[in-house]
Amino acid sequence: MMGILYTQHALLRMSKRHITRSQVEKTLRDPDWTDHAKQGRQMSIKKFGKKEVEVVYNKGQADYTIIIVRVWRR
Repeated sequence: MMGILYTQHALLRMSKRHITRSQVEKTLRDPDWTDHAKQGRQMSIKKFGKKEVEVVYNKGQADYTIIIVRVWRR
């Protein structure tokens, strides 16, 4: 897997939403589905039990830059 660069915004959101780096990496490596996001970004989504993790990122030549991480409870 390519390197992952987390923005301060993403790290803050992950902390508040109790999302681990491992969950972000699993979401990128093996998403349940993907989609396009605003401003040319990509989005990967994966379910972890009742929690759905959404990772919005830019994919560069050598790494992923994580922009925002969201969680939805269903």
